[in-house]
Amino acid sequence: MTSAALNEAAKYGAIRNALGLLTDDHKSLIPSKFLEVTKLGPAEAERATGGQRTAFYRSTIPLKPSNKLTKKVTELVVMTDLAYELMGNSIEETAKWLMAPNSLLFGRSPFQVCMEGNATLLIEWLIDRLGKESPLMKQQGAAGGKGS
Repeated sequence: MTSAALNEAAKYGAIRNALGLLTDDHKSLIPSKFLEVTKLGPAEAERATGGQRTAFYRSTIPLKPSNKLTKKVTELVVMTDLAYELMGNSIEETAKWLMAPNSLLFGRSPFQVCMEGNATLLIEWLIDRLGKESPLMKQQGAAGGKGS
């Protein structure tokens, strides 16, 4: 895909994979990149993700639709893509923000919140900070009577 096509797809919500955590086809996690960005070792990554430690020694970990790891990794990539945009397209700042304790998250890092399965609220917050609107958020607002 060309750069222009990627920009157009990103405009409509396509995953960018800004931190390079996924393979080009977005179907596998690249463990070495995951460990580099998070500064975790394989044993810590296993505990955080619920994956298998031995998998973090492979070149890629296939992401299967029914896998708990897939949901966590997908939400992590969505979250870091949004944070990357918010941080002025800085990989370093995004990685720091991801792993640092955050006062808005009661001292937990965005990574911890995501791995605990609570990424949705954080993703919604990032979307709001970017001045964007998610169709799902709009739909939930209409169904829940938000704004009336």
